[in-house]
Amino acid sequence: MLCHLPFILPLAGLVLFAVLPLPEALALYLPLTALSLAVAIPSIRAMYQPSITGAEGMRGKEGVVVAAEGESGMFLCEGELWRCSAPGPLAPGERVRVVEIEGLTARVRPVARAGLARPEGVAR
Repeated sequence: MLCHLPFILPLAGLVLFAVLPLPEALALYLPLTALSLAVAIPSIRAMYQPSITGAEGMRGKEGVVVAAEGESGMFLCEGELWRCSAPGPLAPGERVRVVEIEGLTARVRPVARAGLARPEGVAR
């Protein structure tokens, strides 16, 4: 309920004009409205940002395959181990990019190898 406060304050502030003389009401209302806008505008912008957590936030992230068995395996992405499947065979140490998440399995594609070094501590 408090999240609506920046939007309601300017409307509630209109009561000041009924109670106080115009110069005093303006002196209180204008800073109140400016404060509300300073909070509301970033809040509205944040609502339209893409999700950065959960399955939606995983799309496009890169990771390293740590265990593979054919077209499925496990890969490490941002410190988390995920089950993955790919259109072709996977190899440990291979870099992959998340295409989509289905349940708890990430659909991945290999990343182009040009100039990419294998991360430290990952055996081939």
